[in-house]
Amino acid sequence: PNRLFLYWTAEERKENALMEIPYQSEHRHALSNHLELVVSHIEEGNFRVRKPPAPEICHACDIRHLCKQEGVI
Repeated sequence: PNRLFLYWTAEERKENALMEIPYQSEHRHALSNHLELVVSHIEEGNFRVRKPPAPEICHACDIRHLCKQEGVI
């Protein structure tokens, strides 16, 4: 592909919900390595929320109740 798209489901205005990202195959390996590192930190429980998101962000999140239940936020 030559481009990727993200669709922000919580965006109120449909015209602002779609975000185009240019795809560069030469960056794929670095991105894959970075994501693997992030996943390993999450699996090890090696993370913390330094600054909670704004209330409107949490309100739109499907797993917001889990953060409170687990004490993440």
